[in-house]
Amino acid sequence: MTVSNRFEALMQEDLDIDELTQHAAEVIPEMATEVLGKTSEKAKKKWISDETMQLIERKRQPKNQQKRSAEYNDLKREVQNAFRKDKQEWLEEKCTEVEEMNRRHNTSGVYKTIKEITGKRGM
Repeated sequence: MTVSNRFEALMQEDLDIDELTQHAAEVIPEMATEVLGKTSEKAKKKWISDETMQLIERKRQPKNQQKRSAEYNDLKREVQNAFRKDKQEWLEEKCTEVEEMNRRHNTSGVYKTIKEITGKRGM
């Protein structure tokens, strides 16, 4: 059923403005998800891998069911370890890039990569 069909059906019923607003608030997100699909979350940090993002999604499911289950605690520990591993690999890769740029006397590239690592913006 399309969004326009749902709103036409609402207009045929005798509903007050509060009920119409409540129903519209339910219909619009539902139809948006149906038509557009659910977007996957992207990592906020550049160093978080896709595998770690999948672990995060798995961790969120038991959290919604029971706050502190054993499964949730195990997944939380796995996610933290994956974060550490991903960040270490990313830092090693960036350090290798800096060393290579420095060897080639590319100082602007060196400083740009160091800014990316440290997160400092222009001064």
